[in-house]
Amino acid sequence: MIDIQGLEKKFNDRAIFSGLNLKLEKGKVYALIGKSGSGDNAIMMTVQ
Repeated sequence: MIDIQGLEKKFNDRAIFSGLNLKLEKGKVYALIGKSGSGDNAIMMTVQ
């Protein structure tokens, strides 16, 4: 299980996202979908 509380990512003092809570359970499949530039890739790179 992955359990993340209060994740925040900034670029040049600009918050891309903040206060993100994420809980992923073992054995389940998840998808993160968003428009180009919405921060979905930034979330995955931060969690990695």
